[in-house]
Amino acid sequence: MLLFENGVLIDADRDATALLGTQELKDVTWAHVRGVVANRIATIPVSLGNNNDPIRTYPINARPGELRATLEQWNKYAKLSLHNWPTQNKRKAGVRVPVSEFESLTNASMDSPFPIWRMSDQNKVIWANPAFFKECGNRFRLGEHADKMKIRIPDDLKSGESFRVSYESEHHGSTRHFDITMIANGGSRTFFAVNADKAVQADDARRNFVQTLAKTFAQLSTGLAIFDRDRRLVLFNPALLDQFGLPAGFLSGEPTLNAFFDKLRQDRMIPEPRNYGSWRERIMHMVLDATDDRYREIWPLPSGETFRVTGRPHPNGAVAFLFEDISAELSLERRFRAQLDITKAVINNLPSAIAVVSPGGSFSMTNAAFQKMWHVDPDSSIANFTWVDFEKIWQDKVKETLIIGSLSNYLRLYHDRHGWVRELNQESGKILRIQADPIMGGYTILTFHEGTVPVPIDAKKLTTN
Repeated sequence: MLLFENGVLIDADRDATALLGTQELKDVTWAHVRGVVANRIATIPVSLGNNNDPIRTYPINARPGELRATLEQWNKYAKLSLHNWPTQNKRKAGVRVPVSEFESLTNASMDSPFPIWRMSDQNKVIWANPAFFKECGNRFRLGEHADKMKIRIPDDLKSGESFRVSYESEHHGSTRHFDITMIANGGSRTFFAVNADKAVQADDARRNFVQTLAKTFAQLSTGLAIFDRDRRLVLFNPALLDQFGLPAGFLSGEPTLNAFFDKLRQDRMIPEPRNYGSWRERIMHMVLDATDDRYREIWPLPSGETFRVTGRPHPNGAVAFLFEDISAELSLERRFRAQLDITKAVINNLPSAIAVVSPGGSFSMTNAAFQKMWHVDPDSSIANFTWVDFEKIWQDKVKETLIIGSLSNYLRLYHDRHGWVRELNQESGKILRIQADPIMGGYTILTFHEGTVPVPIDAKKLTTN
């Protein structure tokens, strides 16, 4: 392929320069080239002139399918394509080339769905494939300056470098995005464009998704810190700032994971390690556990606050840490446990034997007097102590069936329950008073009082079951 401007050769491929026997294109004219090929192409014009015909094809008197030439002229430019033409070096070796390398490469570039074009050192487009014209519009012509293109090429672009452009396409009626790579070749430059619409759409979708996550996480009271595969902070929420008092500028600077935890350690917002070496090792294990979804730890801080820290793996090697302030929760739990301990102590101090039975028949709680009276300690047993177990103990010790049967029927009631009381004269002469009172949730409090003097019984309770 040979390209001319005003009859002067401005570009040629390897086969053409081999045919001419020179690598220097300067001062090579149409007349010089015609003198080289005229013996094979009798109809080649003497001069180019100003032919505005889109394409002129000149046949060769040779066997069909071997040699042919095509001359294309537009404005002041002309392109001479020599198809299946043996080069000078190949002719010397006696090699006949049925299909030239140039023709194969030309067909590949012309059929490529990706825009490809070449520019001269004057920034003029001297060759382009159909995909280029499809994107730029048919009004663009070869030989025009690059300023008329819809894209801007960076001035400092080096060979092999890429850049991304966006423009409004008249053909597609939408914004188009392309990644363009430039390869320099002597005084000309070749550009290869790959459509990047889907890549841009994916970036936009990812950005919108991150913004949506950020808005969602902004409402959470749990602190969130997400580190990418390079272990840099890429997302955090306001709760993280409030919990640890970290500067917003520090977090916005995308610190590394080690720098983040070092800052927490410096501000005494993390359990203090015994030494710095073990601290680094601990951070490494923490990240490994988080990537396996195994990191869960309680952090008691010197300030008295307590955090539940959880590490979770994320796609593409990222890892997230959740920081939940459970100080109030633990304080409430401690108060609740203290109240339970006080209640347990009060019940254990009562002289009467007391037990709490669930709707399912399990003993939820007993006091010391109950355990002493019936020689059983449900709290020390792994298995649940149930009403069936108590009935067996009753039969062994009391050997009475009417009262225990009536009490069993009472415990099976779920609605309209009132107090239940019975008395039993024992062989020892003592009177055993059994009382059942319903409480919330379907539970029942059983009270066993043993004495020598009958205890007054509510007449209403005697009428039950």
